[in-house]
Amino acid sequence: MTNRTLVGLVTATLALGMCSAVAIAADRKNYPGAFCTSSDGNGLYYNRTGAVENREPSLLTTICPVHRDDTRSSMFISDWDVVVSRPSTGPAWDLFLHSRNTSGTAGYSGYITVGAGNGDQVKDGGQVSSYSDGVVYIQTELPVGATIRGYRVSEE
Repeated sequence: MTNRTLVGLVTATLALGMCSAVAIAADRKNYPGAFCTSSDGNGLYYNRTGAVENREPSLLTTICPVHRDDTRSSMFISDWDVVVSRPSTGPAWDLFLHSRNTSGTAGYSGYITVGAGNGDQVKDGGQVSSYSDGVVYIQTELPVGATIRGYRVSEE
């Protein structure tokens, strides 16, 4: 094999490798907590920092939408994180990432538990299977005084 042939093979291999790396790059989006809404349309306080807080005297079912624009995805959410603030006397609670098919009849879920401790916490949800053409959202029963500061979702 000549040097010229070897250089050509190495160049082609590197170019192919770079193209495939671009094709699998994560599509990561960050959202303010203010994108979240309560299921009944009431009770959430939206502050100047883009966060949302439950100021009602009871739990609020809260939905946080996720924009899906990567329909060529490999059918999974590669990572999702939520930044929350928990009052010192508040209970632990769960946040669920749901992925539903277009008819809403089937889906996948992952969850994060917000446990002990007060103040801001970054909770990592990891990888969740999803439908490339379906909807994705985060749902929780937000405790009294709890805040969702923001969330981010990466799809591949």
